[in-house]
Amino acid sequence: QTSLGPLAAAFLDAFPDVLLEVAADDRFVDMVADDIDVVVRVNPRPDSDLVGRCFLRNRQVLVAPPGLRQPAPDAPPDRPATFPAVQRTGAAPGESWRVVDEASGQERLFHPKAVLRLTSPLSVRDAVLAGAGAALIPRTIAVDALASGRLVSWGLSTQPATELWVLHGSHRLVSPKVSAFVDFVCRYFGDEGQPDLLTRG
Repeated sequence: QTSLGPLAAAFLDAFPDVLLEVAADDRFVDMVADDIDVVVRVNPRPDSDLVGRCFLRNRQVLVAPPGLRQPAPDAPPDRPATFPAVQRTGAAPGESWRVVDEASGQERLFHPKAVLRLTSPLSVRDAVLAGAGAALIPRTIAVDALASGRLVSWGLSTQPATELWVLHGSHRLVSPKVSAFVDFVCRYFGDEGQPDLLTRG
């Protein structure tokens, strides 16, 4: 959502003869039935009908407003220190967040107390900016606020990075326009590696 407009404009500047039509939709689309050339998916499962490339690996960062006091690291296990937290809808009750301090490399375990749940990562970030609590959010949507001091980092999550893939059908001749778009997305996000394939077995 934050990169789509600039990316699309840059692609059209490079390929002015291509008509680019983009739909931002959270539903799981059927590429054939919906006549879609390319999809972007988060952590996609292997699929024999799709191939593509991972163009972004995004770590989660635990962010907080500067005025929110960070819990003490030496709280007793039977009485863990909690703090107000903004969570994604569907988060497991009583979950803990393990993060690594980027400066010291020290691991810490946090115990969030949910005060608000939202479906969108951008909404979660904005609620933290407004002072509602701390939250785990993708690092890419926190960079500007961290740089400006509007948010502070309590550490990077130890969970595996979220992967974003650009995918297209594998069982038909790939058009030059689709190939150009896939390559462009990967270059736009700085991917210089070999193409990844997303195929089943």
